[in-house]
Amino acid sequence: SRTGSDIKVNHLPHEPHGSISVVGDIAKTEAVIQEVFRARGCKWSPTGAPLAEQSQEDVPISAELVGLFIGKGGETIKDLRERCGGQVSITIQPASTPGGMQGVRVVGDNWKLAKALVRAKIEELMMSKSFKQSA
Repeated sequence: SRTGSDIKVNHLPHEPHGSISVVGDIAKTEAVIQEVFRARGCKWSPTGAPLAEQSQEDVPISAELVGLFIGKGGETIKDLRERCGGQVSITIQPASTPGGMQGVRVVGDNWKLAKALVRAKIEELMMSKSFKQSA
């Protein structure tokens, strides 16, 4: 354990919130937990106070472009993350209706830059696909 503390996480998968109990060095544990949460794009509030909202609007992407967007072995997403710097999570969300648009969710450090890069990449893929179809 990086903290030397006893940590218990109380969170049900279908619930948006949970709690964490810590026995040990609370300040060190909070710092490590916050680092892990940020790296995974999760919100963190040790006091339960409202959090500054990031844009919760996913960037829409058609299902047919998802594979191209992810890239071989996730190379496109890795590249976008590297270009953003910091800790950023870029994930593909399922469509809300069968065959509907999916979403690309971007959270973490530099999320605004990451979201702009995601939009630009999707636009590039759409242009490339329409060019190939018209040729």
